[in-house]
Amino acid sequence: MRDFVLFRGKIVIRKFDTPRDLMSLTEPVIVNYTGLGSRALLNDEELVPIKGQLTVLVPQPEVSYRASGQMANGNGQPVGMNPRTDGIVLGNLADRGNWSLQPEEDVRQRVVSAAIEFFAAMRPPAAGARFARLQPRQTIPSLESFFGLES
Repeated sequence: MRDFVLFRGKIVIRKFDTPRDLMSLTEPVIVNYTGLGSRALLNDEELVPIKGQLTVLVPQPEVSYRASGQMANGNGQPVGMNPRTDGIVLGNLADRGNWSLQPEEDVRQRVVSAAIEFFAAMRPPAAGARFARLQPRQTIPSLESFFGLES
């Protein structure tokens, strides 16, 4: 969002009751970000929500890797861990058909417990083990390098 605003992007929040209301817009580019609201706006009865929930732990600068998986026996909740500067994010909930926007304490507890079980099951590397990157590190192109390109 920051880059969008820095490059003079404009965010306008409006409520539309019918698809015909979209015709009143004068903007040359419109981003459809109706999310779950598209079910009512476009009468899309096939839309099914899939609720996700993230749990954020305190930051740990020494954690600089991502991890995801599930216990080898297939039991338990899948675990996904992504470190960020503002905390370690745990998640992997995909609750199909759940319209609730409220976080659930039992989900938080399951996710944290699954992460504890997942990481406790890891063995330390064998003495002398070599670590390798599957792909070479790639540089990220600057935002400006995309200007003038056609799709």
